[in-house]
Amino acid sequence: MYAGRLVEEGAVGEVFDDPAHPYTSALLAAAPENAMRGRRPQAIPGTVPAPGEPPPGCAFSSRCAHARPDPCDTAPIELVRAGSRSVRCARSTELHELSELRKPAEATP
Repeated sequence: MYAGRLVEEGAVGEVFDDPAHPYTSALLAAAPENAMRGRRPQAIPGTVPAPGEPPPGCAFSSRCAHARPDPCDTAPIELVRAGSRSVRCARSTELHELSELRKPAEATP
């Protein structure tokens, strides 16, 4: 949840292993457990919108490294079901495709 709205829902393992919403990714990067793994926890820049004053688009857009004026800031973002998961991000499909391209290719035997 972010700013009182559900942003991602799914099986715990799926969400933790492959987050679909930038806020979920940012939360995982900020976790203190990263320090135990030799990685520095990453702070999430900016501030949460004031209660009762949500922005017209995505509530996380002002803090999101992937936000674009259109579609992120223009209209409410709906919670969309994708397989066994739900996500509230206008760019989630595009961002997921980019993350898949960045993953190292598995070696074939």
